[in-house]
Amino acid sequence: MSKIQDVPLEETQDSSFVASVKTVYNRHRIGINFCLSVVLALLTWEFIDFVFDDPDFFTGPVAVALEFGVLIYEPRFWENINYSGTELIYGFGLAMILGVVIGAAVAFSRTLDEMFSPILVGLYATPRSVAAPLFIIWLGLGIASKVGVITLASVFPVIINTQAGIKNVQGEFRMLGRAFNISFWAMLTKIIVPGSLPFLIAGLRLGYSRSVVTIMVAELFGAEAGIGYMIDHATQTFHVAEMMVGISLLTIMGIAGNEILKGVERWATPYRKTLV
Repeated sequence: MSKIQDVPLEETQDSSFVASVKTVYNRHRIGINFCLSVVLALLTWEFIDFVFDDPDFFTGPVAVALEFGVLIYEPRFWENINYSGTELIYGFGLAMILGVVIGAAVAFSRTLDEMFSPILVGLYATPRSVAAPLFIIWLGLGIASKVGVITLASVFPVIINTQAGIKNVQGEFRMLGRAFNISFWAMLTKIIVPGSLPFLIAGLRLGYSRSVVTIMVAELFGAEAGIGYMIDHATQTFHVAEMMVGISLLTIMGIAGNEILKGVERWATPYRKTLV
């Protein structure tokens, strides 16, 4: 009689468990990787705090969370967040509109490209700390000057990437559109916009990051409130935990905005998904 071999149930269960884990990971890959990166960053931050072990020099995430729990009951704290949030929305909103319009105009017109591209590159290299005092002189100490500085800092990445994206649309596709005698509007919506959209969103992400960074720069020059103002005040009073709360808020604002724009890119350009 032939012997019947036992089925290795444990190995089958292990393999099915691994397969299920891989399925869950592949289904929620973006969210899982994002959470892992956040956990790794917090652990690294806490380890650095453990090494220094000096609350007057550096504070870890636990101390920052406790300080945040105290600050949320202070009306001034929410006033600072509202002030900086308003600056960011108006400043980046203007930069987005102006950047797309100017970038498209320069891309479609060779004359405008030859006239204004050197000027745009020169203004892009201008330090934001130099422009901030000028906007304060022109627009005063209120929120308008901060919006102007943020707009100036973030508009040029949008312009440059919009221009590059439109020019990057391959000539074969344009020639194909002309061969089928499609209208300019169809050429714009079916060929040029989809082809340039990845460049445009990349420019928006760069511009948004510069907007968040510029909040600190703009509010260092005579601000009435804001997260940058809070950081500067905490620095002068040697309140490290409050300073780290402000820095953490700017970091969260930067991450949140970039993740939203990345989600828009994945939604608007599904054809760019790879098989990897």
